[in-house]
Amino acid sequence: MESVLIQNPKSKIQNPSVLIAMNDAGGGHRRLSEALAHAFERLTEGTAQVSIEDVFALDRRSWPYRLGRLYGPTIRHLPGLYGLVYHAANGPRRARRLLRDAQAPLLPAVRRLVRELQPSAVVTTHPLVQALVLDALEAERLRAPVLAQVSELVSVHASWVEPRITAYAVATEEARLAVLRHGAPAARVRVLGLPIGPTFAQAGPSAAETRRALGLDPDRFTLLALGGGEGAGKLQMAVEALVESGLELQLVVVCGRNVGLERRLQALVAPFPMRVFGYVDTVAELMAACDVVLTKGGPQTIAEAFARGRPVLVTQTLPGQERGNEVLVQRANAGFYVPTPARVVAATARLALDEPLRATMSAAARQLARPAAAASVAQWALALAESRRQ
Repeated sequence: MESVLIQNPKSKIQNPSVLIAMNDAGGGHRRLSEALAHAFERLTEGTAQVSIEDVFALDRRSWPYRLGRLYGPTIRHLPGLYGLVYHAANGPRRARRLLRDAQAPLLPAVRRLVRELQPSAVVTTHPLVQALVLDALEAERLRAPVLAQVSELVSVHASWVEPRITAYAVATEEARLAVLRHGAPAARVRVLGLPIGPTFAQAGPSAAETRRALGLDPDRFTLLALGGGEGAGKLQMAVEALVESGLELQLVVVCGRNVGLERRLQALVAPFPMRVFGYVDTVAELMAACDVVLTKGGPQTIAEAFARGRPVLVTQTLPGQERGNEVLVQRANAGFYVPTPARVVAATARLALDEPLRATMSAAARQLARPAAAASVAQWALALAESRRQ
């Protein structure tokens, strides 16, 4: 895998301006963008002016913004419909035509944004914002390089690949091959891992200490259950099955923005310690407290769990961009695919009772981790900006 070695991390550009362009669908794109922002600030010793912008939210009256707000309800209740839309647009010409027509009303707002920021470099963390940002840069005659940080592990939508993109940072070899199939020039693509926040790779208090702080038994097998920012991925069924399983364990559950799910799970009477949270920014600490992570197949959570060295139980993969993530986890022996409540219980029981297997899977997860990914991507973007100025 090609990588960027950080030998002289300080940027040569004085006070660089960096735009991280995203769409706040789910929780992973936000966490990815924040990880990159932190890396830019560290590499420039705080001199960079880093802006994370939800491009669609620049005009909340626009139908792309309103349609984006349906992402959460759709993946929770109608994932099959989401898959149909995903595949219908999964072709280079189709994707570009749809994006051009849909996003034209947003172009004036994006032009104002780039005119104000005058970015030295742009990083995109969602495919649907790329053409819009590129159009705005061209209209304003700005020469900032645009680096696409592909947020998927295996399956990559055609809309990620755009001829005007300067470079592509991808998480895995599978993702590299996917963007090449969509037409990205090989010389522009590097496998750098998926950027994660610095706290996921940092040593902190022991699992026992973190459990005590959460009011949990410090010595009991602990499972962290998440459903992404939207509380999706059959989370309720999985938690209910574990509550009824009779297993000796304790649960930490994160429901994200799904307030209804949070209320329902808080009303459960569990025969073991269980803590239920809504949307939190302490996922790294919660992972430190657990032995195993149960989650839908979101790439960001999987990458974060790998960095923590936690085996992953994948409950569901969203049709489209999450397909293949469960295969990646199982092939690496870093976890199991558990699409039914019975398989959730069976895999949890196996890991709770088999400590050597848990240790083996933890080691496999760490082998897949790329904790320096954010720094590598940020350095590459700054290097592209420097070369563009010469």
